[in-house]
Amino acid sequence: VCSSDLKDLASFIQDHQMLVLDGNDFLVISQGKLKSRRPLPEDLSDVKHVAMCNRRVIILCTDGRVLRCDRKTPDKDAWKLVEVPLHDIGSRVMTVGCGDRHMLLVTETGVAYTAGDNYCGQLGNGNRDLKKSTDFNPVIFPPGLSHVISKVGCGPYHTVVVSTEGEVFTWGGGAYGRLGHDNMDTLWAPKQIRNFGGKKVVSVAAGPFITGAVTKGGELFLWGCGPDGQLGLGLICQRLVPTLVGSGNEFGTQEVKMVACGYTHTLAVTKTGDVWSWGSGSNGCLGLPDHNTRLVPTRVSHKGTVTTVVAGVENSAVITNKGLVYAWGRVPVLAEAQNSGKRKRGGGTCAGLDAIPEEV
Repeated sequence: VCSSDLKDLASFIQDHQMLVLDGNDFLVISQGKLKSRRPLPEDLSDVKHVAMCNRRVIILCTDGRVLRCDRKTPDKDAWKLVEVPLHDIGSRVMTVGCGDRHMLLVTETGVAYTAGDNYCGQLGNGNRDLKKSTDFNPVIFPPGLSHVISKVGCGPYHTVVVSTEGEVFTWGGGAYGRLGHDNMDTLWAPKQIRNFGGKKVVSVAAGPFITGAVTKGGELFLWGCGPDGQLGLGLICQRLVPTLVGSGNEFGTQEVKMVACGYTHTLAVTKTGDVWSWGSGSNGCLGLPDHNTRLVPTRVSHKGTVTTVVAGVENSAVITNKGLVYAWGRVPVLAEAQNSGKRKRGGGTCAGLDAIPEEV
C-alpha cells in the first residue's frame, strides 16, 4: 500500500500543472517551467513542486534540489534564490510545504522533515525548548501509527498531513481551533485527529484560520474559526473539531476532490471539475457576480473542467484539464504577460478587482 500510494503521488506531482498564489504574488508551473508575476533570478525549467506563504517560496526541482526564494527588500520585485542544504535528509524529496517561518519536506519514503522557527511548535519534534533550527530533523509522530506521509498542508503557524493509510495529523499553533482537537492548545508534536467517522482522508489543506480535509468518498470536513463564513456551515461560527460541510447536496450531489483555504474564503473543486466558493466576497475572491459574503458553498461559473484550485489572501485561481489558468479577485499579472502586453488592465502589475473568473 505504501509503495503504490507513493508512486501515485509522484505521478500526480510530475504530470499535473500546479499553481500557488499568496497576496499579490502568482506562481504557475507549466510543463516543468515556473512562471511568476515577479521575474525570477534564473530560468527554472525543471520545477516539480512549489509551496508559498507570505514572502517565502520553496521550490522543489526534478533533480531533487530544494530552493528557497526570499523576496529582497527594499526592491519588492526582486527574488533571492538560495539552495537549501539537505545533508540530514535520508532520501530524495518528494513534496514540500511552507509556513510563515518554517519549511516541511517529505521524502519518497514518506518521512517528514522540518526546519525553521519553533516558537509555537511548528517543527513537530516535541522539543519545547528549541526555538529555531536551521537543520532539518524528522517530525516525531506517535508510536505505533503510520509514519508514511503522502499529502501536506501548511498554514502560517501550523501543519496538517495525511498518511498513506488516510490518517490525519496536526501540530503547531492551535489558535482558532485550527488543529481540530477540541481545544486551542499549541501542539509541539503531531497528534492524530479521529473525527472522520473511520473514513480515509486523501487530501488536506491549511489556511491562517481554518483547516480542511477531503475523504476518499468525497466528503469535505472543515474546522477552525470562520468569522467570514469560510467554514461553509450557514453561519458565522467556530468549530474545534472537523465538521462535515453539508449533507451531500451542497456541491450539486457531486463528490469533492480538493479544498483550498484562503485568508477569508474557501474553495472546493468536485470530481466533475466544478468549483464552489464561500466566505467573504468583499474583494471579488469568490468568483461570483457580486462581492457579497456567502455562508454556504456557491457554484462558480467558469470555463473548462478544473483540476486544481488555490485560494490566496485577496484572490483565487484554478487550472483546467487543458492547462488554462483562470483567476479572480485581486489578480496579479504574470511577468511574461506584462512583457508581451497580453494583459495590461489597470496599468500595473495587479489587474485589480475582478469578481468573474478570467483567463490569465
